[in-house]
Amino acid sequence: MNEIEIDLITATMRPGDTLSGVVRVHGAGEPLVHLTLQGEEVLGAGNLAFQYVVPFFELTATVDCSQGPASFQFVLPPDLPPTYFSQDLRCLYVLKAKRKGAGSGLPFFRRDAIHRINIPVLALEGTANREQHWFVLPAGGVELEVRLDSCQVEPGQSLTGELKINKVSDGPLPRSLSFRFAAIEESTQKEYNHRKVTSLQTQDIVPEAELEYPMQGFFEFPIDLNSPASGQWNTFKVHYGFRVGLTLSNGEQVRQSLPIEVCRYPAEVFGEV
Repeated sequence: MNEIEIDLITATMRPGDTLSGVVRVHGAGEPLVHLTLQGEEVLGAGNLAFQYVVPFFELTATVDCSQGPASFQFVLPPDLPPTYFSQDLRCLYVLKAKRKGAGSGLPFFRRDAIHRINIPVLALEGTANREQHWFVLPAGGVELEVRLDSCQVEPGQSLTGELKINKVSDGPLPRSLSFRFAAIEESTQKEYNHRKVTSLQTQDIVPEAELEYPMQGFFEFPIDLNSPASGQWNTFKVHYGFRVGLTLSNGEQVRQSLPIEVCRYPAEVFGEV
């Protein structure tokens, strides 16, 4: 039997929620249990030789279990970044309970008992610009008009849009058009240089002179259900970008980009209406 047991009312949280539960103790040891809810970010999480750990959040409380189970509550700040886990970067929340003299050991010597629970914190709805989701890109003898259905998408959905190529002069057509959708994580700390493209999708089009203009088409980039939400943490950020590139007949490249926000909606996770 564990020297400390913790029953949580809700184990998955979101910023602004209240983490609450009940603490029970068993066996010898002090009846006081010291609770700490900690948040930390880890850079170089997969590197055994070097890890850069940055604590950024902590709440503490002490409960008295001398009369039986004791309840506790921690109110989470509304601006907490969500839990994040990748090969290189982490944002973790841990609830730690410590009770003096409760751990087993040699006779007349008892160590402290410590119990840890990981607390997932979900991302809130994003605030991307929902208005500007189109642009016109002139190149050579054409104009490329691109319209996205939305600059905000959810994991499991798709980034979709349409393109229209208008021939505006007798100039040479572009050699090719490329559409790119990328997810990037990168450190914002000078002490740790990290930038990684975690996913990349591309679509290429070669315009043909004999086609009738204007030429129209549609594109779609599916977003994996496990894709992390866009966000800015204390030591790193995760962002998505949609980019259109044109290669002209002389080899010159012209590009235009729009930021894309991948959002998770906690109400859907919790089954709220």
